[in-house]
Amino acid sequence: MAALFGGAASSLSASATSGGTVPAEAAHRASPSTVPQPAADLNALITEAARDLADYQRLTAEGKLAEAGQKLEDLKRALDKLNKLPR
Repeated sequence: MAALFGGAASSLSASATSGGTVPAEAAHRASPSTVPQPAADLNALITEAARDLADYQRLTAEGKLAEAGQKLEDLKRALDKLNKLPR
């Protein structure tokens, strides 16, 4: 868990620096598209989702339903991004 959030070296980098070879499967998992996102990205997405929800609630209360609908779509996109992050 600590390796995901930058607190410790991953086992993948530890085996590469110790002179061992990295299997093709492990090298594929370490490609840039699948590298775990830093905690800052996770926090930014959570903040974005919270802001979109607050805006949606405010706009709904003000009766601005078209704008509220757009904020709801923004919230759905932010949640989709969060769901796609590696766990």
